[in-house]
Amino acid sequence: MYYEFRTFYAACKNPKGPLGNFHQFTADLKGVSAHDFYQMMCQDMLKRAKSDEQFAVEHNRCLVERFWYDNGTPYYKVDNAAIELFREVNMDIPFKYLFVPFNSFCICFETDNPFVHGGRRVQSMLVTKIPDEVGNDHFYLWVDSGDFDAGQAPQLEYVHTVIEPERSIDESIRLLPVSGTGSDLRSLNYDKQLMSIALSVCFLATSSDKMIRPDVLSKDLAS
Repeated sequence: MYYEFRTFYAACKNPKGPLGNFHQFTADLKGVSAHDFYQMMCQDMLKRAKSDEQFAVEHNRCLVERFWYDNGTPYYKVDNAAIELFREVNMDIPFKYLFVPFNSFCICFETDNPFVHGGRRVQSMLVTKIPDEVGNDHFYLWVDSGDFDAGQAPQLEYVHTVIEPERSIDESIRLLPVSGTGSDLRSLNYDKQLMSIALSVCFLATSSDKMIRPDVLSKDLAS
């Protein structure tokens, strides 16, 4: 069995879920698309981000979750055997040769996968490649270990690297992490392993051999 990625939208839309009506946008989401929901959330978070770094992080999270829904929620299942193959893979090639199948997609792990920290098991992660305001590309993993924050929203940890096209992927991974406050993915070396898995999936998903495929139509693949 595999975990699923838990989004803020899904949590808010569930009237019996832990979020209830804690936020003004969750009171009535009937007929409200994920895209429109995240548009509202992003605008709200962006206003608050001017004075609070945490809201800036949450704005980025809402943005990439919106991208995921816009892409048709593509996901890849990585079983435990593949984890063993991918998490220590060598990638001594420049980052400029990395292509992503989607600007935002999900990787789901088996329910007995080896990534356990703080009594919690990593369930899934949202993988995102996104440019900033000045054109630098950033590669993010939004990692779900089943936690909830103080507002009872799904709480994610993140792993982040700025893509330097001429730098090797291996070197970029070695220079990790830049991760969320309170994350212990770093101390267990999981951040580097999760990054290796995500990058391996990117290479396989965009290769001509198509060894792995998401559960989406090919016409929806990012160009």
